[in-house]
Amino acid sequence: MKRAILLAIIGSVLYIPLFSTRLGVELSFQPVWSADPAGGPDPGESHTLYPYHSGSLFGFVGDDGRIAFHDRVIDSVAMSASGFINYSTVGISLLLQDSRGSVQNVLDTRGYPQFIGNRLYVISTNRTRLEEWSLDGDRLWTHEFASLITAIDSAAGWTVVGQLDGRMQLFDAEGNIAHEQMFENSKTHIVYGVGISDAADTIAIVHGLGPQNLTLLRNGESGYAEVFSIELDEAFRENRLVYASTEYVHLEARDSILSISISDGVTAHAARLPGRMIDFGSAAELDWFAATGDDTIHLSFTAHSGATFALSAAKSGGIKVIADGSSILVSTDDNIGRIDLVRK
Repeated sequence: MKRAILLAIIGSVLYIPLFSTRLGVELSFQPVWSADPAGGPDPGESHTLYPYHSGSLFGFVGDDGRIAFHDRVIDSVAMSASGFINYSTVGISLLLQDSRGSVQNVLDTRGYPQFIGNRLYVISTNRTRLEEWSLDGDRLWTHEFASLITAIDSAAGWTVVGQLDGRMQLFDAEGNIAHEQMFENSKTHIVYGVGISDAADTIAIVHGLGPQNLTLLRNGESGYAEVFSIELDEAFRENRLVYASTEYVHLEARDSILSISISDGVTAHAARLPGRMIDFGSAAELDWFAATGDDTIHLSFTAHSGATFALSAAKSGGIKVIADGSSILVSTDDNIGRIDLVRK
């Protein structure tokens, strides 16, 4: 029965224009299981647990489709593969729980928690202080900023922060400033987005208005240095998601994702992705992006060859790539389904 429900989900809410010749490999989508997001919890032991967010519910589901834990969102929830913080915006502390709901630690701080991978950050309510916490509940470092935090990303022990005054700062694992740069070549000096590659050798910064620019820094023998800075055709007055992968800087544009070559700053291709980008990642030779529109949530895959294909789902739920990128977790208000991306 659950498999039949999942097949119905695929047939009714997913649109899959998939052409294997465009990607150079044969790809197919294989339904695996379907589950009730409010079901369980099931005491069974799954090898891996995945976070999900379904309407007002959130929780963790096993790779076998069994719900390990679920609860209702208070005001907002920050989630990682290993745990979560379900918090009130007026709370005086933050409760860190594991993926089965057991309390791990109480963080003596206020603010907005954010997991990037398994790193836990807390941005203060006035957005001028950044803290990193260990999953054991220890405050690792704190930094006070002279301007508001507008963007953050991290990889390989490094943290990059963009600010309202046009400044970008890079912090090492101990919270020391390793590199900083002001971007003042526009009428308005604001950093709208930052992205750091998995190896932390590339940093992309979207900054300014009048004009708005994309600047790429690469790490070399003498530290980070500018590779190129290009003027963008479209300007956003709000945060703009940036993702630096091995080959491209992927940049949110109006109803599309621009993939700009790291080597020369030339736009290699643009994939249509209606709405605002909400998530991204990489797996094998594919980069993926999720965006939300008025009525649907979209997921686009871009191969390093430049070919693309896409999925769409009803906005009543969500769509997220899980595991190593070979599985897709599709959620609606009353159902969660796992679909595997199979390469042949």
